[in-house]
This record gives sequence, C-alpha cells and structure tokens, in this order.
Amino acid sequence: MGLSIRIAPGVRLWASPRGLGMSTGVGPLRVSAPLVRLGGSWGEGRRPSLAQLHRELAQAQQEEEIARWAATWARLLGAHRAAFPPAQPPVAPAPEPVDEAALVRQFEREELRGLPFWRLRAHCHAKRRAR
Repeated sequence: MGLSIRIAPGVRLWASPRGLGMSTGVGPLRVSAPLVRLGGSWGEGRRPSLAQLHRELAQAQQEEEIARWAATWARLLGAHRAAFPPAQPPVAPAPEPVDEAALVRQFEREELRGLPFWRLRAHCHAKRRAR
C-alpha cells in the first residue's frame, strides 16, 4: 500500500513501495512522475547471459576482422595513388674488351684441323676463311 498527500488542488505527493512520486492535473488529464526509485530489477535491466557475452565477443571479433579486410582492400585499391620515383631506363654494363688476335688464332686452328701440311693452297684458303 502507499500513502498519498494532497498539497494543492490537483497536486499530490505519494509514497509507495516503488518509491516517491508527484502527480498533477485535474479531470481526465493527469501527469504522474516518480521522484525517487527504490532498488529492484525494475529499470535496471537484466544481466547478460554467458551465451550473450560469447555472442558479443564473437561479433566484436568479426567486426575487427572486417575492419582489417577493409583496410587491406583500401591499401590495395589505393596503391596506384602512391608517389613513385620517375622511371629510368636500365643501363647495360660496358662490354668486355675482345682479344682479336686470340680469336683469329683459334679460328685458324679450327680451319686447319684435319688438313695435311703438304696441301699449302688449302692452308691459305683456310686462313683467309678464319679472318
């Protein structure tokens, strides 16, 4: 049970097991508001269950993974916007010097291989081909 006290016409203060309150209004329109709420589960909400905590943790992990993938895609899609140094043509190294005399001697040996020493005209033609 509660206690209600009339302060003025249309104004009442009340006390009940649910707390203190005040109501105003005359006739069919009435406004009532609690001033103080006493403890209890009314208005506090329920504690989350263990399964609900697991679901929230899984959802937070999933959102974090989605954020990581979004950042990765943003880096991939924005890579062409990065500043790169201007392209330079590659420079080939200088060629090694060639020993022409050694090459001529090698070619002459290859051309003269298998020719008998008495075929002098064949020797002359082979040396010309080598040069």
